[in-house]
Amino acid sequence: MSKPCRRPARAAIQELRSEKRRQEKALNAKLRATGQVPHSAASLPNRGSALATVDEEQEAREDAVSKQMRPCAKSCPPCSPDGNQFPTRETPGSAGTS
Repeated sequence: MSKPCRRPARAAIQELRSEKRRQEKALNAKLRATGQVPHSAASLPNRGSALATVDEEQEAREDAVSKQMRPCAKSCPPCSPDGNQFPTRETPGSAGTS
């Protein structure tokens, strides 16, 4: 037989949230009354790129990717700048052609 769920019901969760909000509002009011700045959660910025043009953004992204690929290119031949070094069907003398 399974154990009963220990998670509070939806109404209880909402009551906990509202109680927390009330406590935060009271603390913020107390801080404002004493002349302090109330602490607030840092919000995520909702804005576009800091770069001026699309070309600048693409160049920055390509630069970041190339920096990430440098260690891989040393150990993995297909990632190297001189291209794919594995034999293919198109290349004569490769293992896949007859």
